[in-house]
Amino acid sequence: ITGGSSPTGFTYRWDFGDGTISTQENVQHIYNNIGTYKVTLYATDSCQTTKSTSQTITVENQLPQISFHKSVDKSSAKPNEILSYTLLIKNNESTPITSVKLTDELPSSLILISQQSPLSFVQQGNLLTWTGTISAGGQASVVISVRIRPDVKTGDRIENRARFTADQMNGKTVTSNTVET
Repeated sequence: ITGGSSPTGFTYRWDFGDGTISTQENVQHIYNNIGTYKVTLYATDSCQTTKSTSQTITVENQLPQISFHKSVDKSSAKPNEILSYTLLIKNNESTPITSVKLTDELPSSLILISQQSPLSFVQQGNLLTWTGTISAGGQASVVISVRIRPDVKTGDRIENRARFTADQMNGKTVTSNTVET
């Protein structure tokens, strides 16, 4: 905004078009909903002269606020022992996460014994895939029981990682922490 003068400075009023305002000079604003908004800045000098400028912005689909974690029940194990992996996806959004796809490619040193999950499950060789929807504010837990192959040498390191994606993530993939056994 140009024009006006004020020996004591200006006062500011931001109208973000979503019912939120701010009187800070420099401000950041986060929109909670997708949509088009008219943002207006009003600047007032010490003579009470006010000028304004507006801009229309579009808020598109944002990545959902999720957490994704993988853990194992033992920090060390021997060949032929059973391990239990837990994969937990939490949806911290107020809307469901749809078209969830969770994949875990088991290393060749592990044999799947069983899995439990509210999501649909498909196994193709060592590739494990779960699909479904996670409700608003909900979570999905996947528990996998595996056996360490008997031919694995003591001291070998086993790494296992899972991947998560969903329609709302615009093609982004979230990779879990690596779990070592």
